[in-house]
Amino acid sequence: MNIKSLLTEMLITFIAAFVVAALVTFLWNSLRHGTAVVDWDTVFTLSIIFTVVVPLANALKQKNKDNTKL
Repeated sequence: MNIKSLLTEMLITFIAAFVVAALVTFLWNSLRHGTAVVDWDTVFTLSIIFTVVVPLANALKQKNKDNTKL
């Protein structure tokens, strides 16, 4: 996996995690607490964590897959 594909995957992961986390915190606060508020601290924290973990896990899985073929 080259750096360009890794950065592209990280960007896509960040956007997806950001949208999903914002929607989930909005719905949770709306349904549970009765306030239509997005918890931005949680959204950014989860987005950054997923941005780092998911692409690196995929890269390691791909690397292990390539090594087992030898």
